[in-house]
This record gives sequence, C-alpha cells and structure tokens, in this order.
Amino acid sequence: MAFTEENNFSECLSDIGICEKESAEILDAYSKNSLSEVLELLKKHKKAVLCEYHKLDKQIDCLDYLIYRFEKEIGTNSERR
Repeated sequence: MAFTEENNFSECLSDIGICEKESAEILDAYSKNSLSEVLELLKKHKKAVLCEYHKLDKQIDCLDYLIYRFEKEIGTNSERR
C-alpha cells in the first residue's frame, strides 16, 4: 500500500499509538524506501501492543473474579437477613 502523502502515513502511525520518536524513525525508513525496516518497526510496535493487551486482559479477569466474589458475598449476606 503506497501512501500518497507522508501526512497520511504519519496520521496512521499516530492513530495506532506510536510515539513521536518511533514515528520519526519509521517515517525516515519509509522515506528511504527501506520497507523491510518499516515492517520490522511495525512488528516491534505490534508486539508491545499485544503485551499490553495481555496485561490488561489479565487485569480484567482479576476484576471479573473480584466482582463475582463480592456479588456472591452480597447475595449471601442478603439471604441471611
């Protein structure tokens, strides 16, 4: 996919959460037509995003468990009254 303007590519990088420093590095590689380097940098960012996703997924699982336990406790307490 060829970008008609560097701004389109830059905006896309921003939209996916790539910081300015990494974005500049990717855009530099892109301007030099080093597409293999662009690909590697994008894969590196994807790996970081996936790690964060898995961390957040574990947090959600823990929250779900705590919510379940407290809802169960509240249900048990209200039944005792």
